[in-house]
Amino acid sequence: MRTTQKAIDELTYKIIGCAIEVHKQIGPGLLESVYSLFKANLKNGR
Repeated sequence: MRTTQKAIDELTYKIIGCAIEVHKQIGPGLLESVYSLFKANLKNGR
């Protein structure tokens, strides 16, 4: 399977959107591990 630039762009858009949502909800200044946990929960719909 070949990855297209469009697929990469769509995935990048989703990842950045998720990161922005995490930042909006819990704010800046926390350890990376906190953001990772929150992002995983957000992705899983919790």
